[in-house]
Amino acid sequence: MSVCVIGAGYVGLATAAVLADLGHRVVCADTDANRIDSLNGGQCPIHEPDLPRMLRRNVKAQRLSFTTDTPAALRSSEIVFIAVGTPLDANGSADLSHLRAAALDIARALNGHKLIVNKSTIPATGRPGPAGQIPPHVGRGCDRNELGWLGWLPLVWHGRLS
Repeated sequence: MSVCVIGAGYVGLATAAVLADLGHRVVCADTDANRIDSLNGGQCPIHEPDLPRMLRRNVKAQRLSFTTDTPAALRSSEIVFIAVGTPLDANGSADLSHLRAAALDIARALNGHKLIVNKSTIPATGRPGPAGQIPPHVGRGCDRNELGWLGWLPLVWHGRLS
């Protein structure tokens, strides 16, 4: 399966490495050129046990790559994971600007059926989430009804996934 992970931070990078380790072809896209250059240079920008080894193994096996060209990464994927930051703004509300930007990137690059998995933290409201950011008709003859959306947030209990 071909996968695009948008966001090379803590969540996105770990997700990309694990999916590649499971045998999927993964492209991890990020707007931070310095981070992508670091990853392409074999450096792991976050501390996570075994992550540097997983990254090296999967890059060497050509199952994992890193890019700033998000549209190309999106077009070559069947599944898209959104793993961008949603930091708190000055009022204590989640800043969804990176999430909205990722949704618009998906809309602009849409070229067929995609399953989109949101791993970014979003507030539980009645307002539309990332799916609401996709215009009704997008991409090359595709519309948003051709998208499958899945919101997935793990339950973190005392620092462990449960």
